[in-house]
Amino acid sequence: MKASLNWLNQYLQYPISAKQAAEILTQTGLEVENISTINSNPNGLDGVVIGKVIEKEKHPDADRLSITKVDVGGDLLLQIVCGAPNVEIGQTVVVATIGTALSTSKGRVEIKKSKIRGVESQGMICAEDEIGIGNSHDGIIVLPDSIEPGTPASAYYDKISDTVMELNITPNRVDATSHIGIARDISAYMAVHEKPNSLQIPAIANTDYKYNQATLIHVSVGNAKACPRYAGAYIRNIKVAPSPDWIQEKLISIGLKPINNIVDITNYVLFETGHPLHAFDVSSITGKQIIIRLANKDEKIVTLDSIERQLYPDDLVICDTEKPLCIAGVYGGINSGVKDTTTDIFIESAYFSPEFIRRTAKRQGLHTDASFRFERGADIQQVDFALRRVIDLIVEITGGYVDGSLIDILSEPINLCEISLHWDYLNQISGIHLPQDICLQILTSLGFHITYKDEKLVTVTVPSAKVDVRREVDLVEEILRIYGYDKIPLGNTLTAVLKNEPELPLRTYRNKTAEFLISNGFNESVTLSLDHSIYYPSSNELVFVENPISSELDIMRPTLLFSMLKSAAHNINRRSTRLRFFEFGRTYIKKASNPYAEKPMLGLLMTGEEHPDAWYHTKQKVDFHSIYGVCTSILSKVGVNQGCLEINKQPPFYYETAFNSYADEKKTTLLYTCGKIAAAVLKKIDIKQEIWFAEIHWNHILENISFHYPHFTDLPKFPLVIRDLAMLIDLSVSYKQIENLVRKLFNEKLYDLTLFDVYEGKNIPKGKKSYAIRLTLYNAEKTFTDKEVDEMIQKLITTLTQSLGAEIRSNL
Repeated sequence: MKASLNWLNQYLQYPISAKQAAEILTQTGLEVENISTINSNPNGLDGVVIGKVIEKEKHPDADRLSITKVDVGGDLLLQIVCGAPNVEIGQTVVVATIGTALSTSKGRVEIKKSKIRGVESQGMICAEDEIGIGNSHDGIIVLPDSIEPGTPASAYYDKISDTVMELNITPNRVDATSHIGIARDISAYMAVHEKPNSLQIPAIANTDYKYNQATLIHVSVGNAKACPRYAGAYIRNIKVAPSPDWIQEKLISIGLKPINNIVDITNYVLFETGHPLHAFDVSSITGKQIIIRLANKDEKIVTLDSIERQLYPDDLVICDTEKPLCIAGVYGGINSGVKDTTTDIFIESAYFSPEFIRRTAKRQGLHTDASFRFERGADIQQVDFALRRVIDLIVEITGGYVDGSLIDILSEPINLCEISLHWDYLNQISGIHLPQDICLQILTSLGFHITYKDEKLVTVTVPSAKVDVRREVDLVEEILRIYGYDKIPLGNTLTAVLKNEPELPLRTYRNKTAEFLISNGFNESVTLSLDHSIYYPSSNELVFVENPISSELDIMRPTLLFSMLKSAAHNINRRSTRLRFFEFGRTYIKKASNPYAEKPMLGLLMTGEEHPDAWYHTKQKVDFHSIYGVCTSILSKVGVNQGCLEINKQPPFYYETAFNSYADEKKTTLLYTCGKIAAAVLKKIDIKQEIWFAEIHWNHILENISFHYPHFTDLPKFPLVIRDLAMLIDLSVSYKQIENLVRKLFNEKLYDLTLFDVYEGKNIPKGKKSYAIRLTLYNAEKTFTDKEVDEMIQKLITTLTQSLGAEIRSNL
């Protein structure tokens, strides 16, 4: 949320500086993320003037350009070619005339007479970033109509000089979504730490308005749970016009565009009090009835953005006798809002239940200033003050009057939360002895009403705006954030409890694996468990999220792949193309037998060059052997034997080719799947280079650990014997079969076995492949003789021929 310093100072007895305000707000839990100044460009605004758009027509040779005629106070209108989408006739704009030098985000620019697509342009209509008063380049600056054409821009911007702070408002601090709420925290803090600076809340000018249901607009609440309180007023004989400069300047300072006096006043009161309001054109209310109800089946509404929206049965809407007028607490309807011809309005001030507003806003993809507050729990007691405040301003500025009584429908009495705070508990939690008088002063200045106090405790009534204060510990937090956490002294001793407990085995193996991967050039990625259903061709096994925070995060991820691909794409787009990622995470699928299955997985992603760029490395891309080698190394590291590896003939849709590794020959336990990601999948993520990926079933890894502690073996005392054997075998025979046969035959006399060549193709019979293995033999008791070795090799050849149908090609 943006807060104007000038605006804040209206509600404080003494003005404070931007630096002081930022320090206080950060101390009290409202983090100030950015501070910007609205004033003249530091390099000057010489040659920049205020103008008014008199004419506008489409450029003959460019769809996105407009040819405008602008009055800048001289005898002649300036012809300016403008590319802004929001330029319109009648707007008051900022114009850089010929010869002006501007310092923009793209560097220093001198405005010259030029031709744009064959049409002469005599200046430039400016956006915020082009004259240094902001960062927006979404469109041109539109100023209040009261400014005379030809006025130097420096004179205008010096007049409205202001400092704007951007605050990070956490979901629990709805009380701080207004200038009065922010000023209350500042006032409470200064009362304790500096000179008192009392809060100055605007007084209601006319308190004679009474509440009565018998008014000219009849209101009925059809769902009291969704709308516990609804208030309103019928104001007649208004004149819609531009709002006064002081209101426009306040709204512009926080990034809002002035519309007209009615809309601007409701926005002004919203950011002043934190309570949303809405104005209806009475002429659009059929039957002179306002009905608050849930939407009917298949009901639709066209909202202010001209989009027709489908309503759902649990969407709360404000209706007349025929149609919806707006989506309650979220967005107005295009036909019921205030127009230039409006003379009578109905002002709404209500409290809507957060769960209804949150659900509707998320589903409709709408995030408005009103929904932002209602979702978090607006102040139900603020309904009356906000209504009377907006009435005061509308009557004063537009000349209208309230016809009849005010309406206020309250479904049940407001029961405020009451909490007792024990002084001993406060001192125990804070670690220090806090003076009771300071604590009482803090609570009072924050709006808490003290109903009882003695030497042991204090009981307070919590203001309805403090939706997060419900327990005794919450009162402790309120006191400490104003008192200042930095004022709590650090003790001379540090107490700690040391636990002598063995590390959990599961965590040990995970840490070992992570350390191994990091030492081999991998980086750990941590991504959301949410994913987008658009990536998956079938939704049968997807676990959908109810009321997702975004339409692009609507499912629980069934694989780690797409979240890791997005991380890869982010890096590749920034010219980091050699990537090694790993991620421990959970995947989620829906099954017929068990409604939901949640699996711990380890994902590996490799892409780019095999080795970093260096003169001593040969250029080589990552391939199957790269990802397979890492997988087998992980199994070896944690002590899992790989039973067999085979090609996956029906891999998941995102693989082009894939292999499965099992814990045994029976293929009952899948350890991992690895392979190359399909090009069509990569295209969806906008990745143009090959990606190799592995999914390791971490629960299966842990179930199959047979780790033996390492032990020392004496170095060979006798010579090793090395023999190579080349053979032709059927394509169906795996290397694992050969390995098992050799190990069983030679037992402890086999020192090492390596497959060093595999060949299929030219000069090899159809259905066959060539394997070349290297055997290293060793006898721990004596030196092998040639005769003994020959006999062993001949026995192996006979066994291979008889058992596997091998045809020996050479024996060296």
